[in-house]
Amino acid sequence: MKKIFFLTFYFLVFCSINAQFSKAKWGEVTEEELNYKQVDFDKEANAVILNEKGYLSIGRDGYSLQITRRVKILTEEGLKQANLSLDYYADRGVENIVAIKGQTLNEVNGKTIASPINSKEIFDVKINELYHTKRMALPNVKVGSIIEYQYQLNSRSLYVIDAWDFQHEIPVVNSQIDMEIVGNLDYSTLLMGKQLIEKYGNQRNIKSWELKNIPSFNNVKYTYNKKNTSDRLRLQLKGYVGADGYESALKSWTQLSKELFDSYNDYSNPSAVKTLAQQIPNGTTELETLANVLGFFSSNFKANQIKGIYTNKPQKKIIDERMGSVGDLNNLLYQILKVKNIHTDLVLLSSRSYGKVVTSFPYLKQFDYVVNHITLKDQSTYVIDASSINKDQFKFAPVYHFNDYGFVLSPKGENFVQLHQFTSTYEANFSYTLKGNTLQQTRNDQFDGYFYTAQLPDDVLINQYIDQPIHLVFDEVNKSKIQFKEAKYRIQNTGSNDQTIDMFVLLNPLHRFVNSFSFEEENRIAPIEFNFPFLFTIHVEFNIPENHELILPHDFDKTIQLNDDLIYFQKAVSSSKQLKVMYQFYLRKAVLDSKQYNELRAIHQQIIKQAEEKFILKKK
Repeated sequence: MKKIFFLTFYFLVFCSINAQFSKAKWGEVTEEELNYKQVDFDKEANAVILNEKGYLSIGRDGYSLQITRRVKILTEEGLKQANLSLDYYADRGVENIVAIKGQTLNEVNGKTIASPINSKEIFDVKINELYHTKRMALPNVKVGSIIEYQYQLNSRSLYVIDAWDFQHEIPVVNSQIDMEIVGNLDYSTLLMGKQLIEKYGNQRNIKSWELKNIPSFNNVKYTYNKKNTSDRLRLQLKGYVGADGYESALKSWTQLSKELFDSYNDYSNPSAVKTLAQQIPNGTTELETLANVLGFFSSNFKANQIKGIYTNKPQKKIIDERMGSVGDLNNLLYQILKVKNIHTDLVLLSSRSYGKVVTSFPYLKQFDYVVNHITLKDQSTYVIDASSINKDQFKFAPVYHFNDYGFVLSPKGENFVQLHQFTSTYEANFSYTLKGNTLQQTRNDQFDGYFYTAQLPDDVLINQYIDQPIHLVFDEVNKSKIQFKEAKYRIQNTGSNDQTIDMFVLLNPLHRFVNSFSFEEENRIAPIEFNFPFLFTIHVEFNIPENHELILPHDFDKTIQLNDDLIYFQKAVSSSKQLKVMYQFYLRKAVLDSKQYNELRAIHQQIIKQAEEKFILKKK
């Protein structure tokens, strides 16, 4: 009887959805749409969603979301909007996408010509073990074309529903979603984004939402995930009315933590772990023991392509094969550290590309990584992802892990932690000596943390952030290779320039880096998220020949700061024989509060002005 009811309900919903589409004038183009050349509220847009509509129907067996979208192509760059990828959760058939339809509309000799997509050119592609995507390219697309498509997403998942995104990577003129819930289900409505909250935040029990003139979320700078700041609608199942009355569907964080720990224990093998741990020597200090464990682990275990928070392989098999998923390897490292009496917690993370965690939202699918959060007896803490360990500098976990709060798996109850990110340091020393017509440059660079990327060549590594203060080409006399020594990556270069030059200009090596930032928003509501905290220290020394004079900038020595969070410093000391200049730029933490935005903008303008200062050395 239940199945008959659902099929009848599904038929009625589908008919209702088609009625919605008929109102959207599928295949027809208005004069206004044809003449639409530029988006008034987002003038740099390459394409625009003219209209999008959704109809969400939720029943006891799942939900269906019917979507129709119409897009205008404005520039050559906008042509890529015709290449569609519709992702869905395919594991165990939880979701599927059906009823795909699409076409391109072009005006030819005053008539609208429709070019529909061939169903044979719609491909189902496996992304990974969990997700598939429907891929297609709409035909005959050019600048000025209008593309439109529709499809239906069916899902058996009811606990959390990503109901509707009003904001996208291209602007939207009109976006609307209607919703119907049957089957005595009780949902909480989660409104996210400034415009949506301002319009509907105080309203209750509504089933239709609509926004107009929504700019691209790509206009927001300094955010790890642009969708975090976007206008969107989410639903969470609170409960339902069953035969015995109202039943709550909500689980606590404590319950979820216990369930995940129990799933880990199903695959654990304490005896095999203890045997493995005994192969790793203890150090003379706790930190040295930790380094031994991580060095052994990174040399002996490799990650497969499976991410996520779950483990699905017996621990003995992981040890024998020396390979596992993110969940497999971090759970194994957790057990080894316990044997070594090093305190660690397993922490669930949502990486930067995955989005921020809603702490009031007990739901494990918010997380895509599990890592170890280690606390030594001296209270120093380390974030370690066992699937990606940098054995040279293990304290710098992959930068994409530092996003927001992490959830500590603990039987003691709800516990969230913000992960500490170590400061990456860069020190450069430039020394110049003029002998006759030959200018000699010696450059020493040393850096750590995220200033080092193994895939980049040496020249790119030392020039990606700072410039040499004298913009001349120096023939290399001596050049070392980058070496890791005393916890730093180090490289030295010596070069010479034999041109006859009567005047030298010394520029700020951080000028390009300082100018790479821009703060143009008027009403910032999201935190300001930089890639990582950093400290630059740059020394420039010029030995002045007797027949040269130095022209100093006025009032050069400066300290500019935003509390203790951002400090810029420059100072010069000179004599008739030598000039010494020091520059420092320090960002104490990667994330600043939105309330600091206006002050940050003003501070940055001051720094830009100071970074323009230069020294001139010329013949008398």
